[in-house]
Amino acid sequence: MVEPWRIELLGGLRASQGERIVNRFRTQKFGALLAYLAYYHHRAHPRDTLIDMLWPDCASEVGRDRLSTALSSLRHQLEPPGVPMGAVIVADRFNVGINPASITTDVSEFEALLDSVSDSGGTAERLDVFAAAIDLYHGELLPGYYEEWVSPERERLGERFIAALRRVVRALSRQRALDRALDYGWRAVNADPLREESHRDVIRILLATNQVSTAARQYRELERILETELGEKPSSATRALQKEIESRITAEGGRMDSTSPGDVSAPDRTTNAPQATSVSKSAKPALPSGTVTFLLTDIEGSTAQWQRSSGFFKQALAIHHALLRDVFGQYGGHEIKEAGDSFIIAFERAADALYCAIATQQALGQSEWPPETGPLKVRMALHTGDVDRNEGDYRSLILHYASRMLLAA
Repeated sequence: MVEPWRIELLGGLRASQGERIVNRFRTQKFGALLAYLAYYHHRAHPRDTLIDMLWPDCASEVGRDRLSTALSSLRHQLEPPGVPMGAVIVADRFNVGINPASITTDVSEFEALLDSVSDSGGTAERLDVFAAAIDLYHGELLPGYYEEWVSPERERLGERFIAALRRVVRALSRQRALDRALDYGWRAVNADPLREESHRDVIRILLATNQVSTAARQYRELERILETELGEKPSSATRALQKEIESRITAEGGRMDSTSPGDVSAPDRTTNAPQATSVSKSAKPALPSGTVTFLLTDIEGSTAQWQRSSGFFKQALAIHHALLRDVFGQYGGHEIKEAGDSFIIAFERAADALYCAIATQQALGQSEWPPETGPLKVRMALHTGDVDRNEGDYRSLILHYASRMLLAA
C-alpha cells in the first residue's frame, strides 16, 4: 500500500510523503487547487465550480484548459512514476476530487482532536488532547491565499484554537499549575492581541503569582493596543482588574508608574545619537495636511523582552528611540505619537516615508545592542491617504487602516 501524503494547511501549504516534500507549485493557483481538494477531501467537486473559483474571469474554454494543466502538474508531483494514475487525484469529465485514503491533513487531525475531547477520560487526559491539538496549529490557515472560501475557514479555525488555549488556561489555573497556565495564556495573547479575554486571563495569573508590576504593564500594553488599533478603551471587566492591580500596589506600599510597559516615554537621553530637529517639541513645525503618508512602527515581542530583562530592555529601548528619531528627522518626518515601543510619523511625500523606512531598518541592523537583548526587531507599516486635522491631531480612517496593517505584520 502506498504511504499516504500528509498535507499541511496550517501556517502554510506543504505536502510530505516520507522524505519526499512538496512545498512549491508551478503557480499559486495550482497550490490553491490542491489546498481546496485536500481541505474538502471527502467530496468530489464539479469542474465548473473549480474553474469559477480559481479563474473566474476566464472564458470557459480557457478555464477548462487551465484546470487540466493544474491537475496534470499536481499529478506529476503527487503521483510520481510507479504510482498508478488516479491514486491521489481522482477526476473524470465532470468532477474532480482527491482520494481520501491517500492523504491526511493537519486540519482534520486538529479538528478531530478537539471534537474528541468530550469523549476523553479525566482532566489530565482532556488536557493532553487539547495540548496535542494546540501543537498542531502552526499558524493560520493558508497564509497568503485569498480565495473566497479561505477567509471564513481561517477565522473559524482560529476561533477554535483560541478557545482551546483558553480552556487549557482555565483548567491549569484551577489545578494551580500557574506557570503552565501562563505559558498558554501568552500564546493566546500573541495569537490575537485584540482579544481582551486573553489579556485578562494573563493578568489574573500574574496577580495570582504576585507578579503585580508585570500585571500592571500588561494592562497598559492592552490599553495601548486597543487605543492604537481600534481607538477604544478596555471594557469594564478589564478595568476592574486595573482597580485590583492598583489596590495590590497600594497595599504593597508601591505606586503605579505613569508610563506603560516599556513605555519608557522619556527614554534615556544620554545616548550620543542626535535627535531629529523636525520632531522637536520646541520647534513644533507645521504638520502635513491634505494627502499624507504615515509610517507606523513597533517592536516585535516587546512585552516578553521587558519581562525577561527589563533593565537591559530599557537600555535597548533608549537606543531604539534615539536612533529612530534621528532617521525620522533626516527624512522630514513629523512625530505624531510615541507610545512605549511604537511611533506614528507623518510625511508630506510618500517617497520620503518609504526611504525613511528603509534607512531606519538599515540603521537598526547596523546599531550595537546590549547582548542581553540582541537586535530589536521593528515592524513597520506605510499607508497614504487624505486626512483632516483637528486641534493639531489627525482624524482619518487612514491611520486605522495603517494600524491594522502593522498588526498584520
